[in-house]
Amino acid sequence: MTEKFKIILYCGPDGAGKDYLAGKALEMLSDFLTTAAMVTTRPARDPKVETKIPIEESVFDALHSSGELLGAHLNRGHKYAYRRHDLVEAKKQGKVGALLEVNPAVQAHLVHELKNDPDLQLVGWIGLAGDQEYLAQNIKSRDNSSDDIIQAKLEMAQQISDAISVNHKKGLLEIFEVGWSNRATMHEEYSARVAELLGISR
Repeated sequence: MTEKFKIILYCGPDGAGKDYLAGKALEMLSDFLTTAAMVTTRPARDPKVETKIPIEESVFDALHSSGELLGAHLNRGHKYAYRRHDLVEAKKQGKVGALLEVNPAVQAHLVHELKNDPDLQLVGWIGLAGDQEYLAQNIKSRDNSSDDIIQAKLEMAQQISDAISVNHKKGLLEIFEVGWSNRATMHEEYSARVAELLGISR
């Protein structure tokens, strides 16, 4: 029986370092691990900062109806999802698995979508958790926005933290603690956990 392509989901509130940790894992495990960009109906941004793949809504809907999209959701009036094709192609290129960011408040259904997928296997979902003081200090140290914008980011961070807690209580994800105590080594610990989920010895 052909081994399925392994999927690891990750999420975290603003200020927890989710992008940094995912980037380090992708760097350290580049022979085995990849990621994928979501497709979206949102208008294209400047190519220098665009991280999604803009497509027409009619194309999105057709892909969704055919079962080609995973984790489809609506955010601020625009649709987002991952394409199965991108993940299947990554396996053909020799990768073992993919690390995919999800919003725990609106994409928990992706766990159920992957359960019976013929080509993909969910092997883990990692949710970052840190106390509010740690998150707030990180957000403020890197952001020159107004106090109102920073406060809005802190409130959003709390919403994501709450969603992570809910999904953890449901047994859908594991918690990875971040804070001052493990700040210097968290990238190594995180990458080691990702490698373990992939079944890779380092």
